[in-house]
Amino acid sequence: MKNTDLKNTIEEVTLHLDEVGDPLLKEANAIHDTLKWLNHLKQQTEDSIRTLAKQRQDLFTKIQKNYVNSEIETADVSTTRAKDL
Repeated sequence: MKNTDLKNTIEEVTLHLDEVGDPLLKEANAIHDTLKWLNHLKQQTEDSIRTLAKQRQDLFTKIQKNYVNSEIETADVSTTRAKDL
């Protein structure tokens, strides 16, 4: 039987084994802690992506107040060319 054959994660299954020892429980708990940390990082990343999108939109709105679309488009083309060098 492979781990992928299970319907539940191995750390969850470990909690339901008879007389499972401390070393296995500690390992299962370590996996659980890693999962919690990854979920926290995922949430922080999603928050940061939303913040970045808002910052970019705010900057674009301010630029549109001072420049016409053709100037912005020309600067965009210049930016692309500079990246290609």
